[in-house]
Amino acid sequence: QFDAIIANSNRRQLASLFAPKTAAASFVNNTTICNKLFFSHNPLQFRNRRRRRVRRRSGRVFRLYCFRGYCWFSGFGVDMSKNKRRSGGGQAAAAESAQQLPPEAMEVDADDANLSEDEEGGTRVGGIYIPPPVPPYCSTECKGPRLIITNISNYNFKSYAGHVMLGPFHQRFSAIIGPNGSGKSNVIDSMLFVFGYRAQKIRSKKLSVLLHSSSKHPNTQSCTVGVHFQQILDREDGSFEVVPNTEFVVARTASRDNSSYYTVDNRKVHFKEVSKLLKQHGIDLDHNRFLILQGEVESISMMKPKALTENDCGLLEYLEDIVGTTRYKQPLVKINERVEALNEERTEKHNRCKLAEREMKDLEKPMNEAVEYLKLENSLTRTRNQQIQKYLSEQKKKIVELDQERDQAAAILTKHDETFEALKKERIEKENLVKEEIKQYDSLVKAKEDKEAALKSSLDKYTKVQANMKATNERRKKTMTQIETEKKKLHELQAVPEKNAKEITESEKKIESLTRQKTDLETTLAENLTTLKDETQPLLEQKEQLQTELIDLKKAVDDSKSALALAESELKICQHNETTEKRKLETLKYSYEESAKSHQEKQTRLQELEQSFPQLQQDFTAAQNKLKENVTEEKDLRNQLRTIQTKLQESMQSMQATRSQGKVLDALMRQKNEGRIPGILGRLGNLGGIDSQYDVAISTCCGHLDFIVVETVNDAQACIDFLKKHDIGRASFIALEKIQQYQQYCHNRIQT
Repeated sequence: QFDAIIANSNRRQLASLFAPKTAAASFVNNTTICNKLFFSHNPLQFRNRRRRRVRRRSGRVFRLYCFRGYCWFSGFGVDMSKNKRRSGGGQAAAAESAQQLPPEAMEVDADDANLSEDEEGGTRVGGIYIPPPVPPYCSTECKGPRLIITNISNYNFKSYAGHVMLGPFHQRFSAIIGPNGSGKSNVIDSMLFVFGYRAQKIRSKKLSVLLHSSSKHPNTQSCTVGVHFQQILDREDGSFEVVPNTEFVVARTASRDNSSYYTVDNRKVHFKEVSKLLKQHGIDLDHNRFLILQGEVESISMMKPKALTENDCGLLEYLEDIVGTTRYKQPLVKINERVEALNEERTEKHNRCKLAEREMKDLEKPMNEAVEYLKLENSLTRTRNQQIQKYLSEQKKKIVELDQERDQAAAILTKHDETFEALKKERIEKENLVKEEIKQYDSLVKAKEDKEAALKSSLDKYTKVQANMKATNERRKKTMTQIETEKKKLHELQAVPEKNAKEITESEKKIESLTRQKTDLETTLAENLTTLKDETQPLLEQKEQLQTELIDLKKAVDDSKSALALAESELKICQHNETTEKRKLETLKYSYEESAKSHQEKQTRLQELEQSFPQLQQDFTAAQNKLKENVTEEKDLRNQLRTIQTKLQESMQSMQATRSQGKVLDALMRQKNEGRIPGILGRLGNLGGIDSQYDVAISTCCGHLDFIVVETVNDAQACIDFLKKHDIGRASFIALEKIQQYQQYCHNRIQT
């Protein structure tokens, strides 16, 4: 049982694969009922195909291709009249997905980039883009190389666990056979996955469902399918020759998060680049002219002769798509819309021209009067000009006199400038002298401060000596006090001689003894004072020396503390630098290991690139030349487009403003002519004439020229009510009854 057929540009009738006609009919019936797919690697070889659009009851639209160019079959010999199945896993899954999908037959994922609007071969008519004609994809002849699929590599895709390589396929015809549920459809699904089909088209709700899941491989994070292409040349004996350097691999990878990306020869690209690459070899992913999916053949019989609605597709629309006239539908609609708009614009401008012609005839007499008036104005202007010229001549004489006075004043000013420069130099010299005196004054102040510091130090030393002297005097005072006490006792004892003779005698002895002690103490005191003075003198000198040393030591301690703090700060900085350098060393080690691995990979990649570099260089040179031409052409076209768009926008704005204003004015003037609002006098700018030389200035300064003049406020209110009622537009009005105070100035001529 065939589940899919892959055809590689066979050139004779496909029906010849089966000798009996009944076998071919059975084959067609089986492909209609079962999930069959025809795939051509090079659809350009089938230019004699017939295509029809098929619409199912579910709303899905398919294209049917009938090929009349197959002649040779190599692969399988199967009796199609036996073991035919009316339903199976492939058909059921496809029918279920057909009910869930929108009418589009093929859609790319949302993350794929869209193709450019202006395709190669397309044209523009008046800014309207017409797509290029659909190229013929079938031919009875095979000329030159053709593209075939050699292998399909699957990695964790659906039922394929790990890396599974399908192929090599035959260069002309291959078939996938097997019982129901054996995974035949997964081969086709893998190709649909690479060619940008949505997950629903591959019988899955989302991309993550395509990842392989089994007990041995439960947590696969991604799946990849790669289709291997190469070009071959057919020989007359039925063999073929591989065209060198034409192999390439188109792959698509889907992740667990439902995202996917495409690669061409392991280079990540957008879908548009894949589509462009395959389109160069005749595989058009836009129109889907190389695939026939299940159910598309039988849907032709259900197609209506003509579509009932715009979104439907009948046999007529299907044939138009085959012929290629569908590409004119959208441009024709736009062209018709533009023709209608231009006709409306032409009619409006023609009517305005007629109205302007009538107004021009009405204004011919006032124009002649205005011309006479302007002649008189010109004569007056010439007379005034003569007066002005005379006045200018007199003023020029005055200017000459003033110039002479100015020169004299300039000479005086020059002398003042020279005097000023001399004074300025003198001032600079005196400022320098003052600066030197200030420096001398600063040095004297500094010397004074040094002397005051030395004096303060001497005073401190003198204070300490005074303190020592004070302590010695206090000790002397205590001794004198003790002597006075002893004298008092002596007098008391002398006052009572009668009491005790013995005591008197003893007292006399004591007096003598105390007198001797007093003499001794006074002598001792004098010696002590002398000795104390001799002893304190070296101590004071030693104290002064020690204080000087103490000051030096304190200064050394402060310097040591500062040096210690600085050393501690430097130590912390060194420790921090050491930690940072260790981290850098670890990072560099890791980077070196990664760089070594990357270097090995890049060496391998370099060898591969060196092999393919000559061809790539040629392609790059050709592409670069083409790019330069395209860039130059693009700049010219962009400049032309920008100029045309600017002119178009200005014309549209002017036309819209004029149309709106003219529409309002025409409606109000009709009301006046019909007698409904007789108080309308007309547009302010139309009630008078402006000389051409003053036209731009007056039109710019006077913004009320578009105001409509009416006689009374009631007339203005009636006009506003009329415009609101019929939704014609907006307008501003001037009521004459409100500006009567300016009537006395209307006949006065403006002095210019």
